[in-house]
Amino acid sequence: MSESREAARRELALIRRDAMQPWRLWPRRVGEAIAAAVRAVGEFLKDLVLEAVGELFLATVSFGLLAVVVTLVTWGWGRSPAATVGLLAGIAGFLAYGGYELFGRTTRRRGRLAATAAGATVFTALWATYLATYYVG
Repeated sequence: MSESREAARRELALIRRDAMQPWRLWPRRVGEAIAAAVRAVGEFLKDLVLEAVGELFLATVSFGLLAVVVTLVTWGWGRSPAATVGLLAGIAGFLAYGGYELFGRTTRRRGRLAATAAGATVFTALWATYLATYYVG
């Protein structure tokens, strides 16, 4: 007989033996299950750490933006209170216009100003909500 045929017969004999004695495969199956569990735990821990780092980055950027806004308003108030109040009133009016475009109108206007105002309103609302959950909570 050829050598490849003899190797195939040996392999077939091992397959038949394992079919007759399934307990021979249990250590391999248990090892595979343990390895899969370790991989799943590792994946979970990686996701957990990445989510915590992302949340920390988002909170840092958000509070940094708040600090910049407060610093600029304080500086502006020291230089010219009237101009600062006028600027804040303009920003409030712009955000109110965006809110009106989002929720007040039944038909939408097409235009860059309306889209920018609506986007600024959504961004400001989300940012304020995020800050409020960290500051109050």
